[in-house]
Amino acid sequence: MRYPAHAAESETESGDEAEAQHHERRGPQEEGRHRPKEDEHSHEEKQSEHEGREDEDGGKGEGEGESKGFRPSKTAVIIGAIILLVVILAGLLYWMHARHFVSTDDAYTVGHVHQISARVAGTVEKVMVDDNQSVQANEVLVRLDPRDYQVALQKARAGLQQAQAQVTQAKAKIAQSGAQRAATRAQVTQSQTEVAQARALLEKAQSDYDRIAGLYTKDIKAVSKADVDAATEAFQRARSGFEGAQANLASAQAQLDAAEANVNAAGADQSVAEANAAVSEAEVKDAELQLSYCDVLAPVAGKVAKKTVEEGQRLQPGQALMAVVPQDIWVIANLKETQLKRLEVGQRVDIDIDTLSGKTFYGSVDSIQEGSGATFSLLPPDNATGNFTKIVQRVPVKIVFDPDSIRDFRDKIVPGLSVEPKIDLESLHDNHREKKREKREEKQNQKAEHHP
Repeated sequence: MRYPAHAAESETESGDEAEAQHHERRGPQEEGRHRPKEDEHSHEEKQSEHEGREDEDGGKGEGEGESKGFRPSKTAVIIGAIILLVVILAGLLYWMHARHFVSTDDAYTVGHVHQISARVAGTVEKVMVDDNQSVQANEVLVRLDPRDYQVALQKARAGLQQAQAQVTQAKAKIAQSGAQRAATRAQVTQSQTEVAQARALLEKAQSDYDRIAGLYTKDIKAVSKADVDAATEAFQRARSGFEGAQANLASAQAQLDAAEANVNAAGADQSVAEANAAVSEAEVKDAELQLSYCDVLAPVAGKVAKKTVEEGQRLQPGQALMAVVPQDIWVIANLKETQLKRLEVGQRVDIDIDTLSGKTFYGSVDSIQEGSGATFSLLPPDNATGNFTKIVQRVPVKIVFDPDSIRDFRDKIVPGLSVEPKIDLESLHDNHREKKREKREEKQNQKAEHHP
């Protein structure tokens, strides 16, 4: 009788199971007696190979299971590739954009801070302003008690009047001395005339005496003795008159010299008096200035800051009272030296201020400091000694705001704010190209007008 194949297989499986059960019932000893003896070493090798195959099969099964469980789908691969492409494209666009800009967060706003101090000592009579108040140029900020300086001014003016009176007196003395000198000079002139007349008389008397004396000798008695005596007497009178005229001339000349000395002395007195008057006039001006300093004025228009003065306070010259900060504000950006290669004056700047976040202001590069910040530090570095470590230096760059950009925010932009400027390195080139384009269009228009 023929059975189906599966029936035969089942019988074979049943036979194998029965044989296995029979071996188990026989036990290890009986099995050892009936099983042929094999080499113990070869048996261990077979067991090791069997275990290795089982481990390999198990490993393959686990690996296949894992690979089948974590294998990405085609959609995920496409999405990942798209994301990677977008990131690369975005990075490329950012690099192409960022290479035309330089920026730094080491920047802050700067402005003129005018320290207000007292120029004279005094007691504060009244404080005219309050904290953060807007003031105009030459507006009174603090007023000191002026009475001490008013008295000093009156004293200086009195001294000036006295000095001016001395000048007037010296001038009158000069006039008097001048008149005396003129009279003496006239007297000298008259004495000189008298001397000339006396000399003429003396010469005539001398001539008459010589002529008469020649006519009256031992041999010739042409004239009488009386004539000779008369001629002699006339000659003596003429000589005495001439000598008297000379003496009068000498006295007049001495008086003239004295008058000249008096005039010179009066001139010197006038110079001293005028110098004293000039000193007194300067003292008056100084007293006026000291009095004017009792009103402490604002040097510029701006806002009051850091006010420390109070009414009744005793002040000394140079003592700080407050500060006035004008609205002229700019930015100092400490750029790295490696960022200055393409930096030029006039380049456009976008300015972000931390206080006004979300608002971008505009400006331009005004100037670059002639030296790094370390050059003007309190202790400049000396790299000639010791170990040298290269450090990237920073150079201050001045950036000015566009007035239209900050028109509505002037009260909020004050010195000392943290800012982050972003400088467009291509802005000048863009402006240059724009100007060239405008010039080219202008030339084309002119040609079109000349050649319609």
